[in-house]
Amino acid sequence: MAVNKPITISYATPASDDAVSFNTIWIITLDGVSPTGTPVEAYLSISQNQRRKLLLSLEDGLTWKDTDKSVHVLIRNGQLSFIRDDSEMDYEFWIVWDNTNLQRIAYGTVTAVRVD
Repeated sequence: MAVNKPITISYATPASDDAVSFNTIWIITLDGVSPTGTPVEAYLSISQNQRRKLLLSLEDGLTWKDTDKSVHVLIRNGQLSFIRDDSEMDYEFWIVWDNTNLQRIAYGTVTAVRVD
């Protein structure tokens, strides 16, 4: 069952593109149990008005750690230049497991903040 979890991201215009804007680790559980499979794909999509603004995937912002069944999410400042004003967006995070089952893990509201 997917978890509704709000997140906040910030785009700081004076900061370098390589500065870390969002950095978190999500421990993955499926109905309260650690998954037994390995993800072959994973995606985190941030959208505004049903228009995708950012798509992260494994090895491109998302890193799977099999030892503790977690996903490390890393978003750099330069990836958030689409944030023009403080606003609300939506996100979805899903994994495709090695048994080809697609599972929605998390979704929710994104509070997007622009720092000038």
